[in-house]
Amino acid sequence: MRAPLVALVLCTLLIGVARGQEGPSDEAVEQNNRGAALLQQGKLEQAVAEFQRAVEMAPASAVVHANLGYAYDRQGRTDEAIAAYRKVLELDPGKHVLWEVISGPDEWVGTQVDWDLDQVDDYTVVLFKHEGWKEPVEFMHHCSTKWAIFLMSLKSLVETGKGAPSPHDTKISNWH
Repeated sequence: MRAPLVALVLCTLLIGVARGQEGPSDEAVEQNNRGAALLQQGKLEQAVAEFQRAVEMAPASAVVHANLGYAYDRQGRTDEAIAAYRKVLELDPGKHVLWEVISGPDEWVGTQVDWDLDQVDDYTVVLFKHEGWKEPVEFMHHCSTKWAIFLMSLKSLVETGKGAPSPHDTKISNWH
């Protein structure tokens, strides 16, 4: 599940470069504000509906996703809250995305995955970091190599239309 999410995030960033996206529209901000007012009044179902519409209008807004996640959490809809929170901590379409890992392997929880994109001549430069590990365990080194394999697969997908996502990627250990 992680690989498709990462591909989606990177593709969103690349689309942002092509479109030159800006911040949320005034309508999306108003929608978000209506949701916040309803949330403060304890009208959770109505707040969720407003935040969902705001997310549809401003899918790149980390604030809107966070508000939707909080409303889901207040309703006890934990899985949906996690999905909304997982979207991003920071997003500058076409340039930067940062998220915190909140579920998955124990060693990953609390780490941050950070993507920076830049256009240099005819190239898109991807600077990637997976940081915040509690300690440099063997699994961290394994993941570092697997991220490189994933990035090469993603490069191939963008350039040729064919990648090698899991489970068809290069196997490097008994972990995969």
